[in-house]
Amino acid sequence: MSVPDEVDPDDLLQLLGKATTCAILAATGPQRSRLLATLYKDERIKSMEHAGILEKLYLERRSDIAAFEEGLLPHQK
Repeated sequence: MSVPDEVDPDDLLQLLGKATTCAILAATGPQRSRLLATLYKDERIKSMEHAGILEKLYLERRSDIAAFEEGLLPHQK
């Protein structure tokens, strides 16, 4: 099996979206805060589905979390 020289940009966006979901669901603490900051500063986040909730969590605005929870899969609740 050959290894491609570059990773498909669509795959990177999918992984970034999954990382965002994991960061949002993570337990509060300094590690989560650092991860939220890193993700929030990534320009690609602004075009993603959960950009709004990530921004609110990063800026510590807790409203609208219920709307995010409605979109979670059963194993993510």
